[in-house]
Amino acid sequence: MELLPQGWTVRCILAEPGMCSMTYFFTVLLPSDEAFQKQYARAMDLRNDAWADEIIDIADNAMKTSG
Repeated sequence: MELLPQGWTVRCILAEPGMCSMTYFFTVLLPSDEAFQKQYARAMDLRNDAWADEIIDIADNAMKTSG
């Protein structure tokens, strides 16, 4: 889950060699482990915060260069 806060999507992480399928992840792994569910939720929150910061930076830079 360390890649989620860095901006990776679950789809990209699971596409890496040796990873399980998305179906297995969401139907078996995630529902079966409460601690993992909390870790996953926290990683998603951190990733979303990083994406929000990036979106704001892009918008700010566009405003600066447009006038």
